[in-house]
Amino acid sequence: MAADSMAKATIHEPVGTKNLWKHKGWQLPAYIQHIANDLREKRGMTESRAISTAVAVVKRWAAGGGNVHPDTRAAAAKAVAEWEALKARAAASRSLTASPAATVDLAAPHPGQRFRHGWIPVMPTGEARKRLTKALVANVGAAITAKRKHGDGSPEHKAALAKVEATHRAIRRLKQS
Repeated sequence: MAADSMAKATIHEPVGTKNLWKHKGWQLPAYIQHIANDLREKRGMTESRAISTAVAVVKRWAAGGGNVHPDTRAAAAKAVAEWEALKARAAASRSLTASPAATVDLAAPHPGQRFRHGWIPVMPTGEARKRLTKALVANVGAAITAKRKHGDGSPEHKAALAKVEATHRAIRRLKQS
């Protein structure tokens, strides 16, 4: 029984048809899948209950409980490590994506915000001038870097100079309004 524990820990037997935690292509560690499928077949457990029971059993075996063979304990420890890595990866992906409600809140207008044509935000002149000045400094820096790196007249340098000129035009338009 213990000799084939390592084989069972490496061959995947998918449990159910759904993606793991709604992540396409993710699956449970192979050993947990094997135990969960056995629990479903032999004890008639639901998918969810079989998975949670399999995780608990594997954790117990990895911790030294259950009077199991060292190979079984090693396979269980490997499965627990994979399980914890999957949980951490899922938690990290959840924190990086915003919920639709959070996205709407972030896009909500500020109090006193004005709009042109009902949807184009109108920025106060002072704020616009600050942003354009920052953009101008960044574009000039990019033009200098492109000239040093690729030479005067290179396509990269010309593109950077075009951005500088476009920023100058925007500043002139702002001063005229």
